[in-house]
Amino acid sequence: MIKKVTTGRFAGKYVVRTSTRDQLGKRHFSPRKYVDSYQEAKEIESEDRIAFASGYIAANGSMALWRYFEQWYLSNVEPYLETNSKNNYNTLIKRLRIDLPGKPLKFFDGNKTAIQLYFNSLGKRYATSTVNKYRSFLSKAFSDAEYDGLIRKTPMPSENRIKTTGVDKGLFKPVASLSMEDASKLRNYLLVY
Repeated sequence: MIKKVTTGRFAGKYVVRTSTRDQLGKRHFSPRKYVDSYQEAKEIESEDRIAFASGYIAANGSMALWRYFEQWYLSNVEPYLETNSKNNYNTLIKRLRIDLPGKPLKFFDGNKTAIQLYFNSLGKRYATSTVNKYRSFLSKAFSDAEYDGLIRKTPMPSENRIKTTGVDKGLFKPVASLSMEDASKLRNYLLVY
């Protein structure tokens, strides 16, 4: 379904509804996608029809991280969110697609260093609060991937928080946060001396 929007903030754009198939074969529609041209809308619609005709593709460890995160979001999170919250998830999906296009899910299997380096790079572009949101989203997705058996161990265990940095408004310098383990080491060191 393609329609041209005539009013509101998306006026002049084309809206496309895409769909996914769940494990039982039932069709579910994802959020609307807004594009600038009719040609782009037709491409999205045709890709959607091909994907739907080929059936449901179960997640596996060799699929790209951004694709797994997008599929996880659309099936587990998106139906329960309001519009403003959806924007945060969609932005992270775009960031993952740009920053880690070829990295499969299994690359991050217990690889805390790789995910730490990614958050360090995000910290140079976004405020600490934004990076913490993204960390929370990915942490839940990795936790579900571990539970489903797609990876053996999550790279973001909840008991050992990943350090994040960010550029806070007004400070314009990296602000580091300690992991629980590092914070306890620092506290013990200060108590001794």
